[in-house]
Amino acid sequence: IADAKINDSRGLASINIDGGGNWSTSLVLPVTATTTTAGSYELKVTDNYGREGVIKTTIPARSLKISPEEGRVGTPVSITGTGYPVNNTKSGATNTTVNVEYRAVGVVGATTISVQADASGNIQGTLNVPTNTSIPSTNTVQATYATEAPATNVVTTVTHRVPRAEVKLDKSGGVQGTRVNLSGGGFRAFVNVERIRFGELNVTPSPTPSTGTNGDFKADFIVP
Repeated sequence: IADAKINDSRGLASINIDGGGNWSTSLVLPVTATTTTAGSYELKVTDNYGREGVIKTTIPARSLKISPEEGRVGTPVSITGTGYPVNNTKSGATNTTVNVEYRAVGVVGATTISVQADASGNIQGTLNVPTNTSIPSTNTVQATYATEAPATNVVTTVTHRVPRAEVKLDKSGGVQGTRVNLSGGGFRAFVNVERIRFGELNVTPSPTPSTGTNGDFKADFIVP
């Protein structure tokens, strides 16, 4: 571990042992391939006579959670995570930025937000499901940050689902000439409804209905 991360960057030479063989110092764990891998590790200290002291320390696993796990296009998704590199004011500490991306299947690019972990390694934020996400689809949310040199990306992934769009009728049946009210939800926002069919017959009303902010629309038609 580099001197800059020990004893507030004052270096190894300033760690002195008292007459009883005791000493204390601060240590900032580097952000490396080792410290970003969950598990139990030996923390070993060696004095300048080669004598060693060893203690076990545990690196906790990272977690990434989203809420809700299923939602419509354009709706917000809350992200929380634990076990990320902490935001530390100690000298020699690296304050790491975590990029959270919503990666939709078949869509070029991703919706991204940047967050920093707090002093306990927790992250939180909110991003929206891209409006060009396929309906229905199963997509991924990724939290990524880079280690110190040699730099490599550390990625944690969870799944988010976009459900199928829905349509509802106000009547379950009726004779020819009956007026039927139709409502839809979960479609793309601010687009025209291309076609409404009753069996093989086109019953799209005029003017053509369009979806609102949440991908909802309403229309009515006469049963032919």
